[in-house]
Amino acid sequence: MPAYKINPFFMLFGFLTVAAISACNLKDNSPGVSTDPSVSNAEHDLIGRTGKITYEKFQAEVNYLNDSTLHWKTVDAKGAVAEESERVSYQKLNDHLYFLNWIEDSGLTVSQVIDTEEMKVTAYLTYKDTTALSGRKTEFLRGKFEYINNK
Repeated sequence: MPAYKINPFFMLFGFLTVAAISACNLKDNSPGVSTDPSVSNAEHDLIGRTGKITYEKFQAEVNYLNDSTLHWKTVDAKGAVAEESERVSYQKLNDHLYFLNWIEDSGLTVSQVIDTEEMKVTAYLTYKDTTALSGRKTEFLRGKFEYINNK
């Protein structure tokens, strides 16, 4: 029987997928909180708004243009600026929790969960790294979210 080598990237991706799906199925019995993604809460909507995400090493200003496009601009601690528009996969998980995913021109893949009630962001990045066994490196980022404009 041939020996199979399990790629750690795929194991982590599988774990994150199961965790995200499980989180979608959690019930919150708090008054006013809906787990139905079709329920809208204007206070927590992303689409048509601009947010600022503050991570440890940089800040990002993100304009959520629609459910398939966003524009981001980052500034790091040294003042270096980068910006791009991205085609995104967007999923509203409940009335304040959103999952976004995109692949940048550089090959950087971003998977992001935004909680507009707790005002937190968790991002999972993968990018090319020839020193990594899989050829890609992974990284988690946690940040603070705030709206910088209102509807």
